[in-house]
Amino acid sequence: VDIFKNPNELTYYLLGVFMSDGSIHHNLKNCDITSKDIDWLKSIGSLICPTKPLTKVKNSNCNRLVICNKFITNWLVQNNCIPNKSLTLEISTIPDNYLSHFIRGVFDGDGNINISKCKGNTYSLGTYIVSASKVFIDQISDKLKFIQHSIVEIENKNISIMGGQRKDYNNVYRIKFNGQNAVKFCDFIYQNNKLCLDRKLQVYNNYKEIRSWELKNLVIPGKFDNPKEIIELLKTKTYNEVGKLYNITGQSVRNRLKSIGLYPIKQAI
Repeated sequence: VDIFKNPNELTYYLLGVFMSDGSIHHNLKNCDITSKDIDWLKSIGSLICPTKPLTKVKNSNCNRLVICNKFITNWLVQNNCIPNKSLTLEISTIPDNYLSHFIRGVFDGDGNINISKCKGNTYSLGTYIVSASKVFIDQISDKLKFIQHSIVEIENKNISIMGGQRKDYNNVYRIKFNGQNAVKFCDFIYQNNKLCLDRKLQVYNNYKEIRSWELKNLVIPGKFDNPKEIIELLKTKTYNEVGKLYNITGQSVRNRLKSIGLYPIKQAI
């Protein structure tokens, strides 16, 4: 209870978790978090109610942490985490110094992170948060306006969830961060991180290792090792052929030449 009586970074992380993967019972006395990540649930449970066991969700690979405490439940409700919140969710007042922790909680509950292969044997990072509440996504967008992103509406018509009967569901909204903006997003939410969903953090750490290797082995240095040599190669080879020598795309060769003012020379050859 002290976690919620004296709010700190953990409190607002848990608020984000409850707003995404949690629910408030109609009696306003109980709340719960449901997830397939059992170790994550145990970590949260060890902080709030260490003696309370998880319960298995019937016909599912998920587990549930049920918290039977009126004070905690009321604190969540007072901060806009209400019953039947999916379509009406709104962000409460979040102190600036706790914003990264709150967003990390939302991301751990309703976010996704992935590494995708690009042209030229390089890889890119992508992250997103999804919600059925357009207001909630717009509010997150406003709070993260210092990082470039996009919002996509996804139509949920005639779909099946977990092999169930096909039916129409409410549309959802996705706020997406790609490439270097996804890196900025992860750097922001994982700063001063004390609790998170480890498998998502591990994906980000894997990407950082991949990117570090790319910068050392694949990408042409910003000023080229020898610009004159690149120009000589382009007298007999195409941009794509030169790019293959460096394991990058032909467009990357063009962009690098432009960035150091050598592209017009090739045009004149």
